[in-house]
Amino acid sequence: MKQLFTIVILLTSFIFFTSNTLRVIKPYPPKATSGAPGENTCIVCHSGTPLNGGPGSIDISYDGRNNKYVLGKTYKITVTAIDPSEIHYSFETTSLDASNNPAGKPSLIDPSNTLIQTDARTGRVYVTDYDATPLNTWTFNWKAPSTNVGNVTFYLDGVEANGDIKPQGDHVYTNTWTLTPKAVTKEEELAALSSLDIFPNPIQSTATLNYTLDEPSLVSIQILDLSGKNVKTIWNRNENEGTHQLNFNREGLNSGAYMIQIQIGNNTEVKKIVID
Repeated sequence: MKQLFTIVILLTSFIFFTSNTLRVIKPYPPKATSGAPGENTCIVCHSGTPLNGGPGSIDISYDGRNNKYVLGKTYKITVTAIDPSEIHYSFETTSLDASNNPAGKPSLIDPSNTLIQTDARTGRVYVTDYDATPLNTWTFNWKAPSTNVGNVTFYLDGVEANGDIKPQGDHVYTNTWTLTPKAVTKEEELAALSSLDIFPNPIQSTATLNYTLDEPSLVSIQILDLSGKNVKTIWNRNENEGTHQLNFNREGLNSGAYMIQIQIGNNTEVKKIVID
């Protein structure tokens, strides 16, 4: 009986220890392993080949042009891991200016597969995968700095693993990608800072409105005639931060020129539209 009691105590202790251990294990990469200046990479935990010694790569791209950014503009960033010899993929990236300070602001497109972490010591912000899976492509939004901080470099670290939950046999890759500020006219700068995009314009039947919120806000979108009179309210509700898309139907509007007004919190923006 005493032996049975001892076994029960040991099993209970093991289950308690195991369950508590499992609660602190994080499926996503730890902060400050992007390979940025002053940081480690994931090679400290994953081995098999030297850093960047495998047959694959970790790459980053965006929907802009010529590796340049416009002040205050939001871009869609894509990270892709490639390694035919592995089956699970993971990444971490951060964006820094030439002084190694955080530059720009990321926001999530797919929160089920990506995560944002902030290092309280340095202020650096990291976008990572949420859990290593066969998924090897991730996207997120990045808002460029609103003031000219010079070149911005993304530091990128990727683990491409064999899925056996052991550090051996995995491949770790790093990469860097630098964006330079684009010189623009005042008109181009104002257009780039615009939070509202309308397509197509002129509008024949329907159009798609795209806009980005930096924080949760009340959004009101109205159609005005050229005198500024409201002729149609097409949206009025609270929304979360991020990129939003709204389909607009011209029903009830005669052909001609109008203005579309979007009010986000206390900020108002007006653009001209044409109904064919």
